[in-house]
Amino acid sequence: VSENRRRSGRQAHGGHGAFCGFGGSGRASLAGSPRRLRHHHHAQNIARPTVFLSVSPGQLQGDAALQYALLAHYGITCLVTDEATQALPQALSHSHGVIDALFGVGLSRPLTGIYASWVERLNASSKQYGLPVIAVDVPSGLCAKTAQVHGLAVMATHTVTLGMSKPGLYLQHGKLYSGKVFVAPIGIPNACIQSTAADAYLLTSQWAQATWPIRSPVSHKGSCGTVLVIAGSAAMPGAACLTAMAALRSGAGRVVVAAPTVALRDMALPPEIIRQPLGLDCSAALTPGAMSSLLPWLSQATALAVGPGLTTQPQVDESLKTLLQQLTQHYPALPVVWDADALTLASQWPKPCTLGQHAIITPHPGEAARLLGCSVTQVTQNLLAAAQALQQQYNAVVVLKAAGTVIAQAQYCCIMGSFLQSFGYVYFRAESCRNHI
Repeated sequence: VSENRRRSGRQAHGGHGAFCGFGGSGRASLAGSPRRLRHHHHAQNIARPTVFLSVSPGQLQGDAALQYALLAHYGITCLVTDEATQALPQALSHSHGVIDALFGVGLSRPLTGIYASWVERLNASSKQYGLPVIAVDVPSGLCAKTAQVHGLAVMATHTVTLGMSKPGLYLQHGKLYSGKVFVAPIGIPNACIQSTAADAYLLTSQWAQATWPIRSPVSHKGSCGTVLVIAGSAAMPGAACLTAMAALRSGAGRVVVAAPTVALRDMALPPEIIRQPLGLDCSAALTPGAMSSLLPWLSQATALAVGPGLTTQPQVDESLKTLLQQLTQHYPALPVVWDADALTLASQWPKPCTLGQHAIITPHPGEAARLLGCSVTQVTQNLLAAAQALQQQYNAVVVLKAAGTVIAQAQYCCIMGSFLQSFGYVYFRAESCRNHI
């Protein structure tokens, strides 16, 4: 907050506002307000903070009531309900920052009444004046588990989540409303945290750097794997190009693109990528008769990518069924990534459908909805649940691509955090929103 005031050049007569409610976040903010905000006032030589309380003081009990009493002792102004609402516009126009502690992780309903009014005013003022908004635990109005926003939520610039992080901060709208996320320890013993089994993880850049294999100085293309890409058509040759380039960038020693001859002619592939024509020169899409051309490469491949740009024509459907039969009988240990058109076709196959012992499916929400036989809205409302349902139905590793990609395996789920801004390695229980650092 102080750094924002320095950069913006706003005068020092402004203060800070703390929005407090009746839940756990409100009690936590009340507990921090008396001593810490008073100390900050003296240390930084700025105006004392103002606390906006959304409930009557008579409703406060236990620690919250004690902390409320200490506000007066330390000379901190506390405005309550209607009085706070009237003072809010002017207070925000003179503030250097706001702490949002109206609601915590337990909120499961839309914001209404005074809460909706305050959040609307706060969001508008934050945008108008460039105010930093620090949310306690989760931004008020955001579901801590699914990241759903039921109409209205605080648009925070930073979120200080307590003890352990929450999945909703890293999924869908949570990435938009939470801003930069920091995990604040609150005294939970590390041994207690580590002893609790986790079935979901947050993957960050630190994790990726520590996990990514280091190539041996004596390695060569033959020792770094062969990726066979079955993708592309006359109408969509670029899909195969993108898939092949991704395989190269991930470190594959050899990449082979198998596609209809007509499609290969239009692919702007770099010279190091091997081309395998499939079918007759006039074939615009994959055909069952062309599958015999794949057999030499299937025996050499260490990974297979199938689907992008294949189209969903009937002959492609038959070709993929033939391929799946070959893989099941002769190459059961081969890792296979099923994507795009292959997933659209697989969604029409009889259930349950097993795509191989080492299958990976990579749907976006639309493809996931087709695979599950539900709406896209149902998928995006709970990405963790959708990914877990896909894993169980197709017995595959699921990479559900969205804002906050979810990876589901049989034992646990992962969420891909931002690889541009990461604030720690976190894993949590999806069903309880508990997580570890």
